[in-house]
Amino acid sequence: MIILSNMPNIKRLQLLSSPTIRTLTFALLVCLSLTGCKKADKPDSHANKVHVEVTRPRLENIHQYTISTGLLHSDTESKLSFKTGGIIRAINVVEGNSVRKGDILAALDLSEINAKVKQAQLAVEKTQRDYDRAKRLYADSVATLETFQNAETALQIAQNDLQIARFNLQHSTIVAPSNGKILKRLFEVNEIVGTGHPVLVFGSTESNWVVKTTLTDQDIIHIAIGDSATVSFDAYPNTEFKGRVTEISSMADQYTGTYAIKITLSSTLKKLLTGMVAK
Repeated sequence: MIILSNMPNIKRLQLLSSPTIRTLTFALLVCLSLTGCKKADKPDSHANKVHVEVTRPRLENIHQYTISTGLLHSDTESKLSFKTGGIIRAINVVEGNSVRKGDILAALDLSEINAKVKQAQLAVEKTQRDYDRAKRLYADSVATLETFQNAETALQIAQNDLQIARFNLQHSTIVAPSNGKILKRLFEVNEIVGTGHPVLVFGSTESNWVVKTTLTDQDIIHIAIGDSATVSFDAYPNTEFKGRVTEISSMADQYTGTYAIKITLSSTLKKLLTGMVAK
């Protein structure tokens, strides 16, 4: 009786496996397949489009610029001083004067220096007499060899002292080393100056103009000797001056941490002055 009661279920199972159901299932699969093919036939044109541009290769110069400010100087600047100290007797120039090579710029009072030269001359004369006498006595076997040698040494020392005194006398005046200008006057007449202390700052006009500036470590690594430079001054707002990097410091300044460079300007007819601010 249990089997009989399940007869309708068996009939339903038989119905589901009938040819009609299989036909409907196959038709549904075909429809889905056709729908998928339809979508594949119309791809997204924007997603798959690739733009390609063809051109010829060419060489180009890429310039890297570094901007800085500095001061204009003569390539040859010197601080002129006396060889010895003393009282300044004369200063024949003022700041801004143009001078020629060999001009006497300043002089010391020579009273003390001349006295030292005279003293050295007298010492040479005395030691010369002592040497001549010792030489005769040694030749006559009266003086010993040591006495003769001591007299000879004393004469040589006196002669060297005279040479030093004359050298100091020669450098008791300041002479222009070349054609140039007086950039700074640091002393006045009748003032006492020490040995080697600068009296005048001199700039040669026979050398080139240079711009001295500093760069950070991030900029200095891109700079090399011979690099070109364009320099401008506020005094000539519409003029550019050409130059080249001629010196690069290999050590940073201990206070600022920057590196000094020197830019030598090309020759120009423009009037330039030491200390002009350059960019």
